[in-house]
Amino acid sequence: MRSPAGEARRQPGLLSVVLPVLNNLALTRACVAALRAHTPGDLEIVLVDNGSEEDCAALARELCAGGAEVVLIANERNEGFAFACNQGFAAARGELVALLNNDVIVTQGWFEGMRSVLLSDPRIALVGPRTNRASGPQVVKEAAYEGRAGLEAFAARWSAAHPGERAFLPRLVGLCLLLRRELLDVVGGFDPCFWLGNFEDDDFCLRVLRSGRLLAVANGVFVHHEGSATWRSSRIDYGALLRDNWLWFCEKWGYAGPLGPYPATRLALEHGFDPERDFIPLRHEEVFHAEAPPLALEGARDLRLLCVADPCGGSDWKAVLAAYCRAFRASDPATLVLRVEPPSGDRLAEVTRAAEALLAGLRRDQAELPDVLIEATRIHARRRGSLYTAASALLLTGSPRDPCHAREAASCELPVLRAATPEAMRALLAPCAAAGPRR
Repeated sequence: MRSPAGEARRQPGLLSVVLPVLNNLALTRACVAALRAHTPGDLEIVLVDNGSEEDCAALARELCAGGAEVVLIANERNEGFAFACNQGFAAARGELVALLNNDVIVTQGWFEGMRSVLLSDPRIALVGPRTNRASGPQVVKEAAYEGRAGLEAFAARWSAAHPGERAFLPRLVGLCLLLRRELLDVVGGFDPCFWLGNFEDDDFCLRVLRSGRLLAVANGVFVHHEGSATWRSSRIDYGALLRDNWLWFCEKWGYAGPLGPYPATRLALEHGFDPERDFIPLRHEEVFHAEAPPLALEGARDLRLLCVADPCGGSDWKAVLAAYCRAFRASDPATLVLRVEPPSGDRLAEVTRAAEALLAGLRRDQAELPDVLIEATRIHARRRGSLYTAASALLLTGSPRDPCHAREAASCELPVLRAATPEAMRALLAPCAAAGPRR
């Protein structure tokens, strides 16, 4: 079993399959079994365990004992689908890289069919298959089969009826993708701002289009997709996650519309590819580190307490603001930096109204009011470390995104206050105020 540490050396002729996993070990075994049975040539499986309670390491050892080439990346907790994919991409050595959900069963000829389409035109950068379950035109509505034998028979008939066919789309679903490794050098990986999952594949596809490349479907390849297995087993509120990441997607791409189909080609081609804006580093530490140039916070005092107001946490940030107000004293050289995410105009107005209402209810003299800075600068994904290096401490709110914020802050060596009660806040304010500014 190879360690993922260090820079992955490219290996010509090798296919690397990045397989993010969160429990559902039985599905993962079936996925890997089909992958090994139906993939010719040299194969490397990059297994990214995203905090499973089940023993994914045992599966990796079994695969190695059976002659498979396996890389195991083990995260202590669920770091999100985008983050896990980037870890896998960074560790992959193959000149071709596939991303596969662990609830997908590939069929005979899947790789040959997708590779043929990928290599048929140098402009094609990303290829997906047809399937039984996905959003958009990749779905085969008439797909009907029972069991593994039924799937193989249907896939064979489908392939025979559509030999070598391809179609160009502005969007591919991330359940099964094939790409050249060099594409990751151009556009980078997935954007981790799409926390846990949803719309990171849409965002990736738009950046690929913006780079002047094409997306294609290998119409003659059919794979089975169980669909939403991780969300169900993890009891994640899929609907809330979908709505939250839709807000992020709309803000990032300058789109205002209801949740659903969007003008992908127009959004992608409104601007040319800009590496500063559109490239997402695969390695987390390239973005989040202690030397990241800090974001300018005009008017903020020496002690800057960062609190993120994100829609995923609802109004939880208000409790942190209230605790800060109760703990604050006029002599404290402190500012609560209330970061609005996503930093859209509507979201900014919503947070501003709520914060102003809470502050107005304090009934204090102007000189005694807590210092609060509402921050909504648009920060490109590769510059997000600047948010944390501009602060003195991060105050968690109880939002589902807290693990993401805490990970990013820790990588920037920023202290994290996990329980932002008035007492804990006061204990933080006193010694930090005596110590002066962080940088």
